[in-house]
Parts: sequence; structure tokens; C-alpha cells
Amino acid sequence: MMGLAKTLLLASQLTAVVVATPTINNDNELTTKWPVCVKPTKVLDERIPTVKRGPVETPLPTQPGMVNNCNKFCWVQAGNKCYQVAMENHISLADFLKWNPGAGSDCRTLWANTYACVGVSKK
Repeated sequence: MMGLAKTLLLASQLTAVVVATPTINNDNELTTKWPVCVKPTKVLDERIPTVKRGPVETPLPTQPGMVNNCNKFCWVQAGNKCYQVAMENHISLADFLKWNPGAGSDCRTLWANTYACVGVSKK
């Protein structure tokens, strides 16, 4: 038998799924063609093996939009800012933002726990 605390937790989690997932029908059944939206509960600080992307192996994960000719990477930790990452890698902020457009022109969308590009090869 579940205790009251566990029952309330389960109810709140189910409510969150229903609110975040408009594809649940009126009978509270999931349809088969659409994903379920759930809020992540834990972020892993686990680095994933590399993937081949041209002559250089790109480490994963990376933020979408990174340039294809990147040949030098930096792990972005929580709390890092674009200017800080750029200075620590001896590149200009303009280059960092050009090579990592997903970070946004004001660096408000830089993802933590991903690799960023801090060097490129000449095409």
C-alpha cells in the first residue's frame, strides 16, 4: 500500500505529464504517434564517446549549431559564460559566438555540460 506522500507525488507527476503532453486524449490515454513530454529529473555530467565529423572527431554532447570545421573543443561547465570560455581558450568573444551560434548573440542560451568549439580549421 502506498503512503499519502507517495500518492501525492505520483498524482503531481501524472498531472505534469498531462499538462505537458497535449496528445493525451479525453480518456487519458496516450496516442501512439506522439512523444510524451516530461521534465528531466537529473542531468548527468557524463561525457559521451566521440563521433566522426570530418577529419576531427567531435566529442559529444555538443550544443546544436556548432560549425562543421571545428577542430578544438572545450567542456562548458555550469556557470561558465561565453566571455570566460573565450578568454580561457585565447580566442575572441566574436569568434566564440560565430563558432557556437546556439549560445546566442548575448550568450543567454549557452548550454552547460556540453562541448563548445574554441578553434576551427581553415576551409
